[in-house]
Amino acid sequence: MSDPGSRLTKDHLFYITKYLSFATYQSPVMTTPVRHKLKNSKLTIKEIVILLPLYIVVLIGLLFSLMGLSEFYEVSIAGHESGYPWGPINENPWYYKNASIYTIYNFVSGILFLLAFLVSIWGSIKKNRKILFIGVGLTGILLLASFISTDIK
Repeated sequence: MSDPGSRLTKDHLFYITKYLSFATYQSPVMTTPVRHKLKNSKLTIKEIVILLPLYIVVLIGLLFSLMGLSEFYEVSIAGHESGYPWGPINENPWYYKNASIYTIYNFVSGILFLLAFLVSIWGSIKKNRKILFIGVGLTGILLLASFISTDIK
């Protein structure tokens, strides 16, 4: 006779098929509420109306970053500074005084816009609206500062 404690029950078979079979095994990590949240993360019209202008501002910041860094490359690294009107010609902004000031200004503004872009993208990837708004706010402040600095003669 067999011992009643050594019999396989339905519970035993369930655990054997669940944890030993690779075809039916599901990681405990994938069954957490995070998976459920990601599965049902559809944007509403209200969220799209709020987020679309934010992403447009972020893309404009990326454009300013690329422009600043490309100007830094053209003047400082490639040495194409002969085509620029240095000095107080045509009422240029203050950073056109000479090539070194121009390259420093463009490098710093390009890096700052790039950092604001990366903060915004990080907040978007992490689905953290606070970080996203900080990145968009930084981009807005940098755009405002850029527009103000071009008016200084």
